Amino acid sequence: MKMKTYNKLDSIACEKIKAIIESKNSMYHNLDIPLTIDFFHKRYINQLNKYIDISKATVVDCAAGFGWFTIAYLLAGGKKVFAVDLDQKRLEVVLEIAKILSIDDRLELINSSIHEIPFNKNDVDIFSCIETLEHVGKDNVFASIKKIMSITNKVVLITTPNKFFPVIAHDTRIPFVHMLPPGKRAWIARLFNKQHLNDD
Repeated sequence: MKMKTYNKLDSIACEKIKAIIESKNSMYHNLDIPLTIDFFHKRYINQLNKYIDISKATVVDCAAGFGWFTIAYLLAGGKKVFAVDLDQKRLEVVLEIAKILSIDDRLELINSSIHEIPFNKNDVDIFSCIETLEHVGKDNVFASIKKIMSITNKVVLITTPNKFFPVIAHDTRIPFVHMLPPGKRAWIARLFNKQHLNDD
């Protein structure tokens, strides 16, 4: 499938999406929407297309957040996405964005952890787990991987950040602060005036 570019995504739709994100006081308030969707397409969707026809494939987007992988997958013609997240409010944002882009008919929301996703053996074609496993806690890693392997029948996409890399992109971006335990990062975030980006 030919790679799409979303730089010409409808400006009215982009403004509506931006308004939703800003209303949630999110760390993504300055995000370039078309560039973000294009990034997810190039980094993940285009790679998946080398192995599987996404127009015929269902996918679980685990820890979907605000749904950038979900949106990119659906805009690229993906069959269906099950957006999974522990945060129900974030899932509602995914649905709002999907409605703006008229792709919500192929979206289902599931409020769940990875290891408790209500699917049976081989229920989905693709499982996407982008920078998620590092958040489930040591006690749940094995159970999460076991669940992923059980419910997925074709392709598993897993990424995790390198703990020793100096900067984590989806947090404060203060070098090495992610190595501190949760609860010990706030004062450093305040020192650099980035407390609004600290997700611990």
